[in-house]
Amino acid sequence: MKEKIIARLKSKYSGVNLSNARIDAIADKLSAKITDEKDIDAKLDELNDITPFSDLAKLDDHQRAKEAKEKADKEKADKEKAEKERLEKEKKDKEGKTEPPADAPDWAKALIESNKKLEEKLSAFESEKATNAHHQKLTTLFTEKKIPEVVFKHALTGRTFKDDA
Repeated sequence: MKEKIIARLKSKYSGVNLSNARIDAIADKLSAKITDEKDIDAKLDELNDITPFSDLAKLDDHQRAKEAKEKADKEKADKEKAEKERLEKEKKDKEGKTEPPADAPDWAKALIESNKKLEEKLSAFESEKATNAHHQKLTTLFTEKKIPEVVFKHALTGRTFKDDA
């Protein structure tokens, strides 16, 4: 009887886009109340009068759209999370490469440590050089524009320009 109700529902209300789950639920409820095939149309019309199938279809469409959006949002969040984890892992791997392996000989560990210190000194020298170059460039520019040194000297004092280096 359920299959007959489903077939009649789909043929009689073909323009209504009900979900399969909704059609099954309607057929389950009606199959318990209908004993004769002749009553199918009357019960479907009665149910449609109480709760229009078009309204149910709108609810189904809304639910499908909501589920699709949630799925897309979840996939996007998962993708962003995976990308963030990948970048963090790459960053950690880059930082971790300067650490000597546990089974490395003592001379290798000492060499790696001295290289770290030299790298820190080099970066400090490079940033100092960049800062001095920026100070000189700005001082020259302000002097060409005939701005008194008293005005710009205070503005340049203590500036590192580390983002421009």
